[in-house]
Amino acid sequence: MRSALGLLGVLLLPLAGQAHGLDLQAKVRDRTVAVSAYYDDDTAAAGATVRVEGENGSVIAEGKMDGDGDWAFPVPPPGRYKISVNAGDGHVARRTITIAPETPLTDGPTREEFTGPMRWAYAAAGLIAIAGLTFGVQALLRRRSRHAGGQPSVIE
Repeated sequence: MRSALGLLGVLLLPLAGQAHGLDLQAKVRDRTVAVSAYYDDDTAAAGATVRVEGENGSVIAEGKMDGDGDWAFPVPPPGRYKISVNAGDGHVARRTITIAPETPLTDGPTREEFTGPMRWAYAAAGLIAIAGLTFGVQALLRRRSRHAGGQPSVIE
């Protein structure tokens, strides 16, 4: 029984590490690029630092998210740029944007996709897999115990 609980604990560790993901979204508004940073529970990444780099690694803009997890910078010339948001404690989000007419900026899930109900479906699927593994290990241990029958092994 202890080994099954130990296995369950080890399997749950990755869930704890993923419990509070960070993501960002960027949109062109007027003459600025508006960046929003948020956690997977849809709370704002208030106070997080943000940095924008050009393709050659040069810093284009940097600053801090406001209380709503928003920040903006002037639209740079056409090209590809890397946006990184650091909220501390290992919470970092990175996206590459392309400044060009009629092109979506961020290459990833929208805020609604990242924070929406599907994340709960993935969590439920993970818990079902963990439960299945736990019951499988317990069944295997019971089967081994029954076959051994509590009798000492005979060595010939």
